[in-house]
Amino acid sequence: MRFNIKPLESFLFRDAKPFETGDTIAEGIFPFLPSTLYGAVRGTVLAQRSKYDDFLAGKDPEIKKQVGTPKSQGDFSLKSQFLTDGEKNYFITPRDLVCDRKGDSDRLLPQVKAAGDYTSEKNVRGLEFYRTPDRSMAYPEESWLHDLKSYLMGDFSSLQVKKKSDFFAMEEKTGIAVDKTTGTAEEHMLFTQRRHRLLEEYRILSDFERLSLLDPKGILTMGQDRRLFEYELVKADPILSPAEKEEIISRIDRSKKFKIFFASPAVFANGWLPEGVSKEDFSWEISKQLKIEIYAVFSGAPVSFGGWNHVYHIPRTMRRAISAGTVFYCRLAAGDAAALFDHFFDRTISDYKEEHYDRQGFGHTFIANIDE
Repeated sequence: MRFNIKPLESFLFRDAKPFETGDTIAEGIFPFLPSTLYGAVRGTVLAQRSKYDDFLAGKDPEIKKQVGTPKSQGDFSLKSQFLTDGEKNYFITPRDLVCDRKGDSDRLLPQVKAAGDYTSEKNVRGLEFYRTPDRSMAYPEESWLHDLKSYLMGDFSSLQVKKKSDFFAMEEKTGIAVDKTTGTAEEHMLFTQRRHRLLEEYRILSDFERLSLLDPKGILTMGQDRRLFEYELVKADPILSPAEKEEIISRIDRSKKFKIFFASPAVFANGWLPEGVSKEDFSWEISKQLKIEIYAVFSGAPVSFGGWNHVYHIPRTMRRAISAGTVFYCRLAAGDAAALFDHFFDRTISDYKEEHYDRQGFGHTFIANIDE
């Protein structure tokens, strides 16, 4: 199920940095964490379909199965979230792509393998090093790729980047506390929030699975101060045709090389390494029949997040996730390319299974072959 989500006002989604009145500026983040949307949809289903007391007691079997209970999650899951203008869909720019750092050109090019041995014996033994094609190029932070299909198919001839300013207008909101006795401003009680306003021609698209209880059209509230978002069920067009999928599988089968692109942050137990990956040679035994080896990684600063547990009234465990846009370059060491494709294409993966981060939309992955 795919929903078109339109913000009805400007919004601010907090990051993990503490912010209290008296600080100078609060910066919002976008894309917001997938768990934010997951929680908003969960709450909306409860508001539409169930009495809160029945939810607390687990009396409604449909709600219990699909949404869960206060102490457990249900079966529904968030798969992806990205931007659209109605014709093109925009995903976070993969980190193995770079463009002109001054902004003179919006064309994207892949990084190239560096000559010589640039590996660190202490930290990344065995990983290969890649560099920009030219020193004037760099990864464009806070940017979106306009053509995911061409990227996955290995066609870089027409890839272009769109920057944050192409999608959003930034608005500042300033607040101040007033002393009731003197009628003047209190010291150290001035703050400014920088909010996002999505331009009129753009929307947020989100894909869900096993979510039949949500009304096909309605209102969500999200963000620091419960801002309004209008949503509507729309038709979901596939990213790749069956023939294009088979072409990627065939290329991986021949070259034994492929990339995993993370379109959303992924939560792993060992920093940037998924649970089960060897820290010695970066081999990853996904199953008895399927084994891969990571040989290069393109990643940015980790994303920290926590929250508040409303059941036990305690802070949630602070986690760190690899950033959206991270790319792993891998080799297929054992197994079938078709099984590999099914495991990573348009799936969500994360560790800490008891937390179900994958159901919340963390670790949304795509797979493509590598031509070098």
